[in-house]
Amino acid sequence: MRTHPAWANATRLDLPGRVVAPALVNAHTHLDLTHIGPRPFGDGGFSAWIDMVRSGRLVEDDAIAESTRQGVAMLHKGGTVAVGDIVGTVNGAPSLAPVRVLDGAGVLGTAFLEFFALSEDGSPGVDLALERAGDIQPQTIGLGLQPHAPYSASPRAYRRARERGLPMCTHLAESMAERQVVAEGAGPMRDMLAGWGLWTDGVAALFGQGRSPVRHLADYLECLLVVHLNDLSDADIELLANAGSRVAYCPRSSAYFGADAVFGPHRYRDLLAAGVPVALGTDSVINLPQNSVDTRGICVLDEARLLLERDGTEPGVLLEMLYAHGPAAVGLPSGAFRMDAGAELAGLIAVEAGDADQARGLVASVGPISFL
Repeated sequence: MRTHPAWANATRLDLPGRVVAPALVNAHTHLDLTHIGPRPFGDGGFSAWIDMVRSGRLVEDDAIAESTRQGVAMLHKGGTVAVGDIVGTVNGAPSLAPVRVLDGAGVLGTAFLEFFALSEDGSPGVDLALERAGDIQPQTIGLGLQPHAPYSASPRAYRRARERGLPMCTHLAESMAERQVVAEGAGPMRDMLAGWGLWTDGVAALFGQGRSPVRHLADYLECLLVVHLNDLSDADIELLANAGSRVAYCPRSSAYFGADAVFGPHRYRDLLAAGVPVALGTDSVINLPQNSVDTRGICVLDEARLLLERDGTEPGVLLEMLYAHGPAAVGLPSGAFRMDAGAELAGLIAVEAGDADQARGLVASVGPISFL
């Protein structure tokens, strides 16, 4: 640092008991749902939870923008400067209000415009999302597309979205209900879609081939950012590795839904061992503990701490997930999140150390985070 031209005018800060680190990347979140706040996962299962989110989703741009601003404030409270944010659909098309808020706040990363397109040909959801993508040119945040999930977007919708050449993200292999509807064309997810009037003979023909959700999307996994992956086989991991997929894992979200009780421990370490980059995200504020939100907002360090405490994951591995795989997942260079000589950092934070060892102290921390 002494060789930097600005050294002569630098101000010395004494931060005893703190670790100084690059600012953070949240690879998967839903900031336009911030107004709902933390909620318990009820007895009605995943389908009932989806109904709760649908009923709570805002439809007016001003209200959506305000919820997103609250989310950005919580991101900053958690030491975060970059995101993979999912821009939710309102009346059939993604609202651009969150994109404008993120861009105005200087947030980096990618805003993925979410769409639903379960019809056989994938329209009109894809067309509406693509139209919205052409209506805005943000300066700090990039744009991507998010076919919601394999049970809510047809394979042709994934194909049509890919042809546009934008970054893509999708929820995948998240729940048992998803496995049942994809593999068997049955179960609570099928009943939910039928209740919405979406389960037609043509849609039914897309499913029931005995395939896992990952296998179902095998033709569209190349460079795709896939989120959750609670339900994985060895064959699925091989498919993801061969396709060059990236993963956003949200540990507290998986725990919130009880995924380990259904599928066993999450296989993020097996994915890493197979060469699949795994970044960390938080999912929406809905699945976060209230005390955590009150203390550090929406913070991926709390996701890392869960893996440290629960799984004994090495701090070095967690830092790689945070600072190498995180930026890449949202289209950013890792150099902006590394304290190398000459690096132009995206931000710098100070965190109360949770341990004398600096790496462990960072991921074990529980106290407030401040920007420098």
